[in-house]
Amino acid sequence: MRELDINPLLADEHGIIALDARVLVSDGPLAADATYSHLAIHPYPRALVREVTVKSGRVLLRPIRPEDAEAEKRFISRLSPRTSYCASTRRSVN
Repeated sequence: MRELDINPLLADEHGIIALDARVLVSDGPLAADATYSHLAIHPYPRALVREVTVKSGRVLLRPIRPEDAEAEKRFISRLSPRTSYCASTRRSVN
Protein backbone atom coordinates (compact mmCIF):
# COMPACT_ATOMS: atom_id res chain seq x y z
CA MET A 1 0.00 0.00 0.00
CA ARG A 2 1.49 3.31 -1.08
CA GLU A 3 -1.25 5.66 0.03
CA LEU A 4 -4.47 5.60 2.04
CA ASP A 5 -6.98 8.46 2.03
CA ILE A 6 -10.05 8.20 4.29
CA ASN A 7 -12.31 11.21 3.95
CA PRO A 8 -14.62 11.78 5.71
CA LEU A 9 -13.98 9.70 8.81
CA LEU A 10 -16.71 10.08 11.42
CA ALA A 11 -16.13 9.16 15.07
CA ASP A 12 -18.40 9.27 18.09
CA GLU A 13 -18.97 7.34 21.33
CA HIS A 14 -20.36 4.39 19.33
CA GLY A 15 -17.38 3.92 17.04
CA ILE A 16 -15.79 5.07 13.79
CA ILE A 17 -17.07 4.86 10.23
CA ALA A 18 -15.32 5.71 6.98
CA LEU A 19 -17.73 7.17 4.43
CA ASP A 20 -15.21 7.14 1.59
CA ALA A 21 -11.72 5.74 1.12
CA ARG A 22 -9.09 5.59 -1.61
CA VAL A 23 -6.18 3.15 -1.56
CA LEU A 24 -3.19 3.26 -3.91
CA VAL A 25 -1.21 0.04 -4.16
CA SER A 26 2.14 -0.61 -5.78
CA ASP A 27 3.13 -3.74 -7.64
CA GLY A 28 6.74 -3.40 -6.45
CA PRO A 29 8.30 -4.50 -3.14
CA LEU A 30 8.17 -2.15 -0.16
CA ALA A 31 11.95 -2.12 0.00
CA ALA A 32 14.40 -3.15 -2.68
CA ASP A 33 16.28 -5.53 -0.35
CA ALA A 34 13.31 -6.89 1.62
CA THR A 35 13.17 -10.66 1.05
CA TYR A 36 9.58 -11.01 2.16
CA SER A 37 8.24 -7.57 1.26
CA HIS A 38 5.75 -9.15 -1.16
CA LEU A 39 4.08 -11.10 1.67
CA ALA A 40 1.38 -9.70 3.97
CA ILE A 41 2.46 -12.11 6.75
CA HIS A 42 6.17 -12.72 7.10
CA PRO A 43 7.70 -16.03 8.22
CA TYR A 44 8.99 -16.40 11.78
CA PRO A 45 12.20 -14.32 12.12
CA ARG A 46 14.61 -17.12 13.09
CA ALA A 47 17.57 -14.75 12.69
CA LEU A 48 16.47 -12.96 15.88
CA VAL A 49 16.68 -16.10 18.06
CA ARG A 50 19.80 -16.17 20.28
CA GLU A 51 21.10 -17.34 23.65
CA VAL A 52 22.53 -14.82 26.06
CA THR A 53 24.22 -15.09 29.43
CA VAL A 54 22.66 -13.29 32.40
CA LYS A 55 23.50 -13.42 36.13
CA SER A 56 21.30 -16.48 36.65
CA GLY A 57 22.64 -18.42 33.66
CA ARG A 58 21.86 -18.77 29.95
CA VAL A 59 18.49 -17.72 28.52
CA LEU A 60 16.96 -17.95 25.09
CA LEU A 61 15.76 -14.67 23.58
CA ARG A 62 13.30 -14.96 20.70
CA PRO A 63 10.35 -13.14 19.15
CA ILE A 64 6.95 -14.05 20.54
CA ARG A 65 5.03 -16.88 18.85
CA PRO A 66 1.29 -17.69 18.79
CA GLU A 67 1.78 -20.58 21.23
CA ASP A 68 3.10 -18.07 23.80
CA ALA A 69 -0.35 -16.49 24.21
CA GLU A 70 -1.40 -18.39 27.36
CA ALA A 71 1.95 -17.82 29.10
CA GLU A 72 1.74 -14.11 28.25
CA LYS A 73 -1.80 -13.92 29.69
CA ARG A 74 -0.58 -15.56 32.93
CA PHE A 75 2.35 -13.13 33.09
CA ILE A 76 0.10 -10.09 32.59
CA SER A 77 -2.42 -11.34 35.16
CA ARG A 78 0.33 -11.44 37.83
CA LEU A 79 1.43 -7.83 37.32
CA SER A 80 0.60 -5.36 40.06
CA PRO A 81 -2.02 -2.71 39.26
CA ARG A 82 0.71 -0.06 39.25
CA THR A 83 2.94 -2.01 36.84
CA SER A 84 -0.06 -2.72 34.61
CA TYR A 85 -0.97 0.97 34.55
CA CYS A 86 2.60 2.06 33.78
CA ALA A 87 2.94 -0.53 31.02
CA SER A 88 -0.33 0.51 29.35
CA THR A 89 0.60 4.18 29.62
CA ARG A 90 3.98 3.56 27.95
CA ARG A 91 2.33 1.56 25.16
CA SER A 92 -0.21 4.28 24.36
CA VAL A 93 2.47 6.98 24.16
CA ASN A 94 4.65 5.06 21.67
